[in-house]
Amino acid sequence: MKTNVLSAAVSAPVHSSQSAQPQTGTITVSNTVDGSSATSLDAVLEQLTISHCATAPVAALLSKDPTRWGLDDLRAAGVAQRTAQVLLSAMAASDGISMQTVARAVVETSSTADVLVAIRRATTANMSAAETMTDTPVVLRLLALALRGESLDRLADAAGGKPFVSAVIDLFMGHYHAIPDAGTRDAVAAIDIVLACGASLDATAFGGIPPLPYALCRVVPDAVVDRLLRYGANPNEAVSGAHRYSAACGLDYLPGGTAMHHAVLAGRGTTMSMLARHGGRLDVQSFDGYDALAVAGAAASSLASPRAGLIEMACVAADRWVLQGGDARVQGDGEFMVQVLATRLLEFEGSASAHELRLWRQTIDALRERGCNVTQALGQRPIEGGATYAQRIAGLLADVQHSVAGMPAYLVRASERPALWREIQNMIAALPAGDVQGAAQAHTAEPARVVKRATTAPLYGDAVTGEAAYFPGTGPLSSAHHAFRTQ
Repeated sequence: MKTNVLSAAVSAPVHSSQSAQPQTGTITVSNTVDGSSATSLDAVLEQLTISHCATAPVAALLSKDPTRWGLDDLRAAGVAQRTAQVLLSAMAASDGISMQTVARAVVETSSTADVLVAIRRATTANMSAAETMTDTPVVLRLLALALRGESLDRLADAAGGKPFVSAVIDLFMGHYHAIPDAGTRDAVAAIDIVLACGASLDATAFGGIPPLPYALCRVVPDAVVDRLLRYGANPNEAVSGAHRYSAACGLDYLPGGTAMHHAVLAGRGTTMSMLARHGGRLDVQSFDGYDALAVAGAAASSLASPRAGLIEMACVAADRWVLQGGDARVQGDGEFMVQVLATRLLEFEGSASAHELRLWRQTIDALRERGCNVTQALGQRPIEGGATYAQRIAGLLADVQHSVAGMPAYLVRASERPALWREIQNMIAALPAGDVQGAAQAHTAEPARVVKRATTAPLYGDAVTGEAAYFPGTGPLSSAHHAFRTQ
């Protein structure tokens, strides 16, 4: 499959690798529903007559091999010059361009809604290889709209008046399975063409939301993010305070958060790297004072209990930004990332899965190997006060061991989690006590960076009753109620 990369200008005729000889003769296209009928050129022109577009130049265009079209042909048919250049370039980069597929597109496409329905079908159906090969290329559907007099830079969803690019992005909401390649291909191609024609990427085209956070909260693939960035979307544009909740089935917005915040919240490591290559910054703070790493593993709106994958998403951010970054990132962000990971472990209390415990331990070890001072990071207290991170984890581990002691031996043997908890317990116990105590005393001032809590419940070790810090009692170990004194 050829790539849909649009050139700045195309004035030469389009030549297809599939058509060595110009096509001639009558246009015929099978009925796409049951294959029982054929559509002649007259029938195609009749479809355009409904939209008052069946001019002599249009008839001349449709009776000619599209692989031989040039800029003058489309201009004569009433297509704006920039739009004609974009369409010709996209056609040159597409397979399946023929007189028949052009005719089919004209018959099937009478409005923007028809284009959106076709893209939605491709994003939701598991199309066979044969269906993918015979499906009408999206560029031809947009060509059909242009022949009907539509301005591709100002396309809107007829049903709701929503600009076309945001309407395409909305099609990705609610997908909890992999999007078929054909669906991603058509959506990206449609966005590519419309943006190349001059469609706006201003926040007003996305209901007041910057385009990148809008797209990321709808769980679009990276190919869509890439197109938005290529056409000038600002990775550091922040969501205004007036917007917090996304549409149904989407992720919530973080007020004041940039695209980097939302990529981290979604656990999208490759997206973080993509944003960084386009100038995305990590130090921009949300309205609540959180930078992008501070929200790793959290949610835009704190939840009553930790969500699945909380630790894993934090580890993704640590790996992509710190471990795969240079020494400057390790020195600047490594210790803070240790505190983010410690917070996520404590929020899970004793319910973290074996996979997440293993990933947590491996990430902490990797940060230490890269030169992060894990002892100093865990020896600090959160901004909320209470015990140090190391003390909190030690207390939690004591609760876990108390719980394990009451379990039947066969369950302990059958589970990886007790052994993984012991590994973490040994790691914490191996931290030099003097260094931890010194770090706690040296960092009594308010931390410069604050970790966003993922849950609304108190964190294990928060000072909730004077100087004593208690286990909040909201998780699976609530019967233990282990208490310990803060230093």
